[in-house]
Amino acid sequence: MYKMFMPKKIHLCLLIAFFCSCQQKVKHNEVGNPESPKDTVISEQTENSSFDSVDVVTEESDEEFIMDPIEFMPPIEANGYYGITVGENIKTSKDVLFPGVFRTGEGFFDVHYILFQKDTLGYVYGSDKVKSIHIWDHRGATHEGIRVGMAFGEVKQLLKEIVVRGSELESRAYIVREKHSYRLDYNSTANPIDPNHIPDTVKIQEIIISR
Repeated sequence: MYKMFMPKKIHLCLLIAFFCSCQQKVKHNEVGNPESPKDTVISEQTENSSFDSVDVVTEESDEEFIMDPIEFMPPIEANGYYGITVGENIKTSKDVLFPGVFRTGEGFFDVHYILFQKDTLGYVYGSDKVKSIHIWDHRGATHEGIRVGMAFGEVKQLLKEIVVRGSELESRAYIVREKHSYRLDYNSTANPIDPNHIPDTVKIQEIIISR
């Protein structure tokens, strides 16, 4: 009887020891690695993203500050845009103006770019005071409905009288209307330019507000 009982007892002890060992491993994984799923998500975001192209939104962020860029359409006023007014001190709009350098055919110029989230809406020219506002964004429109990207043919339908002038230095064409200038994707040094010589498909590249 003794010889037959020993193998069963040993076998039972081995099973118990193996079961306890498995339980300890499971418990160790549950307690020792509680953050592993979160760490995996963070590493994937880091590998697939860059700090220049990722918005950081904290839990304390107010929803009213999170705007959809597609729905954002600041009007182009007679003497201002995006809260910036020609003639005012640049420091007045320091929250939306950021210093930079702009290159043209005439050289390099110190400007202040107009930024909304990741979009550059245009820039402001002037060292201390705003001398001119240059708008590149297509979402803002004048009270007549003119905006960047609009075709010359559409502009003729909105404006009763059109005066187009050329620039001798850069050979650029501008529609001139009061304090607004609409730079066209058209080259000419003539002054004035006959509007009938400009194709209706030519588009506005920039809207300038000046004194």
